[in-house]
Amino acid sequence: MYPFIFILTSFGIRFTSVKEKRQMSSSTIEYYTYVSEQIMVYLGLFCLVAGVVGNIFNLIVFLSLKTFRNNTCAFYLTITAIVDIGQLLTGLLTRITITGFDNDITLSSLFYCKFRAYFYQFFSGTSISCMCAAAINQYLCTCSNPRWQQWSKIKINYGAAIGIIIFWFLHGIPYLIYNNLIPLPGGLACAYSNEVFDQYAVYGFTAFLTGFFPMIINGTFAFLAHRNIQQIERRALPAVHQELDKQMTAIVLVQFIYHTISTLPYIIVSIISYNPTLNADPLIEARIEIASSVTIFILYMNYAVPFYMYIFVSPRFRRQFIYAFFQVCINRWRQRIRVINQVTPRPSNPNIRTNDH
Repeated sequence: MYPFIFILTSFGIRFTSVKEKRQMSSSTIEYYTYVSEQIMVYLGLFCLVAGVVGNIFNLIVFLSLKTFRNNTCAFYLTITAIVDIGQLLTGLLTRITITGFDNDITLSSLFYCKFRAYFYQFFSGTSISCMCAAAINQYLCTCSNPRWQQWSKIKINYGAAIGIIIFWFLHGIPYLIYNNLIPLPGGLACAYSNEVFDQYAVYGFTAFLTGFFPMIINGTFAFLAHRNIQQIERRALPAVHQELDKQMTAIVLVQFIYHTISTLPYIIVSIISYNPTLNADPLIEARIEIASSVTIFILYMNYAVPFYMYIFVSPRFRRQFIYAFFQVCINRWRQRIRVINQVTPRPSNPNIRTNDH
């Protein structure tokens, strides 16, 4: 019990005596509620816009340059960028409208109530699975053993990516079944109607499947790949190949570190908030709500910051982004504009008419 008390205290949550509880006015609880709303609205909107733009930039770089199109690690990071956009638009945007604008679409539509829960688990599960797959493949392609390197071929990993997507599609079926509109004394709530599945969502999915288990997998293979990179100069590999391996290893390593930092607080607060004895006190519940808003924002930053992390840790990625955006994409756009603006020449035969009116 004492570790939980310490964690709650670190988020500004402290246990009060009976006398102190009686002295607490409703304005204090309203203040905590207001703070949590402001955190989610302003920081959430910033995270949403920056995240969508950053992931679009990632897609531009990974899909425009042949270097990345033929790289297995970049292939998984491309999928991650796509599902991260989906997570921000379906998960974070809905939470912003609920918390900041008092517009809870999940309470007015049973379909959206189930839809949001289903795609939240699909996007988050696919994202972290592809991060793990990227770390594993980066380890395999930096191994000195050719047999291990064969498993990092991009054609082999097409099937693995399809398997990841199918797994999380099937995993979400219980979310469609058990997520319902439940009548409560204060009105409806979009929540799990099965208590056992509710426990699984907290401890099984949040804490294990998208928490500690991928942290172990991601961290293990990211550091193993980093160890291989330390020895890569001893092998007779082209300089371009060595630089690409170093770049992708740095990316998966820093992504693992940030994912761990951003996910652990959310897991801890989710487990604490599941304790019904704490939620019985309105003041503690309001403080937990602030802690929840902060950790949810940090969690969603995990889907928003990859592009900015890549820019920060990899000077090569910065140059590649500038080249891909300003030379490849803009030149293609200019070429399309020229084609559209071209005037169709009139035929020399006067009997042939052109449809230019």
